[in-house]
Parts: sequence; structure tokens; C-alpha cells
Amino acid sequence: MIPNTTLTSLNMQNMRTHMILALALGLIAALGGCKKYEQNGSLLHLRSPEKRLLGTWTAVRVQEVGVDADTNVTELLGSNNLRLTAEFRDDNSATLTNIGEELVYEGSWAFNDDKSVLHLDVTFLKPTGPFFIADDTTDLTEDVLGMLGTLMTPDTFLFEAGTLVDITEATRPFVEQLMNDFTQWTYTGGSPFFDYATGDDVSASMGDFINDLLGEGIIESADDFEGIIAGMADEYGVNVTYSEVDAAISGWNDPTLTDALMEVYGISADLLIGAIASGADDEAVLTWYADNMNITLVRTYSEVEKALDIYWKVLELELDDLQAYQFREYNEESIYDYSYLLRFEQTAD
Repeated sequence: MIPNTTLTSLNMQNMRTHMILALALGLIAALGGCKKYEQNGSLLHLRSPEKRLLGTWTAVRVQEVGVDADTNVTELLGSNNLRLTAEFRDDNSATLTNIGEELVYEGSWAFNDDKSVLHLDVTFLKPTGPFFIADDTTDLTEDVLGMLGTLMTPDTFLFEAGTLVDITEATRPFVEQLMNDFTQWTYTGGSPFFDYATGDDVSASMGDFINDLLGEGIIESADDFEGIIAGMADEYGVNVTYSEVDAAISGWNDPTLTDALMEVYGISADLLIGAIASGADDEAVLTWYADNMNITLVRTYSEVEKALDIYWKVLELELDDLQAYQFREYNEESIYDYSYLLRFEQTAD
């Protein structure tokens, strides 16, 4: 027979066991019932959302999720280089920085009543421009931006050496001649022939004389080289000879093009295969206008203060993890038009 004292001790142990088991089951139930984002203090979240938010956060993920990019993109997240930091202070002031765009947004933060939405009311200085002003103060911005498409279109250009003076069209006949086999005429003596000296290449001057010989019926074709030689001697007393010359260059992209222009025609040029300018900020825009339009331009910028209302639907706000959907508009009843999924990690002070 078990003594009463022993039974009493066993009963007390059983009661303690049941109590521990009941507490454990209660804690498990409590854990299972917690929401993903605890919006008020609890056993697991001893600090309020406002306290959890304070500090500096760095974006580790910025994912576009909006359907209509034209309406969802904000000026905070409208770039292709989204490196963001956000600092929330206990006086409800906030600083957001778009590092990629070098933009700083200053303003305030506040939760809605149930702490599910974070409202950021910020302003920033947005650079605008460039504007192009002539030296006589005339605003030529519209003209320059209209020309920009041409300057940014890849093509083949010839410029006067050391400048952006466009001589492409003026030199085109010479380039095309260099790409073809041709007959070279050389002055060998006789009567003075312009300012040429014996042995000079006179091909550039022979065209008019050949046409005269054709017109007078002395030769029947421009390919009658022997007839041309005889006609130049009989009609003008000028002695010439000819030779067949192969094409000097293979085409506009021939790396020897500028050398051939200089050697054959005495034209000093630079060749560009590509775009003259990469954009409105390119110094080549100003140089091109100065060289071709004789206009000296000054490129200027200005800053405009802009305001943004940003709303984040908070999904997670832990010790070092902030996740939210950013959306374009908000009212008391609905949240819609999500544009970005954001995840931040808190930066240690």
C-alpha cells in the first residue's frame, strides 16, 4: 500500500507536468496564430512598428511588378540604377537616397491607423535640362534637341582635319573616284598648261578638254586615248600621256581613305564611322554647332523642387528586414496599382 504522502507527491508532479504541457501547447498555438507582419507589440514583437522602423535601411531587392509602367513609375524608382537607402528618425523625418541617380529626398513618414501602410511625403530637387543658349542669349534648345537625332545617328562622315566641319558631301566625288579604277593623265611638256610642271598629274583638268575634243568631232569617245593625246598636241600644243591606275581604296571604311585623299587631291580630312554625338551632354554637340553653324552655345541646367507622395504596403517589419509593396495611389478603402516590391535590410549604426 502506497503511503498518502507518496500519493500526494505524485499528484503534484502530475499537475506540474500538465501545466507545463498546457503552457507549451498554448505557446505553440500562439505562434501558429501570429500574422506575418505583427502591427502591434506582442510576445515576439516587443517594439511598436514605429520603433522598429527607426534607423537606416539599404535596399537589397527592387523588383518591378506593375502592369502599367507608364502610370506606376515614380520619380523615386524611375531609373535603371536602383540603389536606395532610407533613414527614418524618431521625429518622423525621413531621408531617402537614390544613389544611382544621385537624388536625395527629404520629408516625413507616418503610418496609417492600423500600421499597414507607410506614407512618405517627400520633396527633392530634380535637375532639368540641358538648355542651349547662344552667345547672343537666344534660346536654341528646341533647335539643338531637334538636331540631336541626326547627330546621334551612326553614319560615315568626313570632317576637315582637327574639326567637326562636315565635308562629307563636298568630298564624295573624290572618294568615289578613289574607289574606282581610273585613267591618270600626266603633263609631259609643250605649251604651258595652266600652272602645271612637267610630270604633274593633270587628270583633274582633262575633263573639259576631252569634252571639247568630243564636241569638235576630233575623237569619237572618251576612251580614245591615242586620239586624245594627238588632239591635245594638235589643238592646244600640250603634250600628255596616260596610265591606267587601280582603285586607291576599297570603300568608305578603308583605313587608308584619308591618306589617299591627301596624297591624290591634297584634302586633309578626318574620317568618322559612327555617331557624331552620344547625347545632349556630349561636348561634340557644342563643337558641331560652332564648326558648322558658327554658333557658340552654352549648355546649362536648372533644378526644380518636386514633391512625391509614396505609399508602401508593409509586408514585413522585423529587426533587420523591411519588405513592402510600393503603390501609386491609396485611399481609405482600397490599395491598388502596385508598382514595385521592395526589400530593405537595416544598416548597423
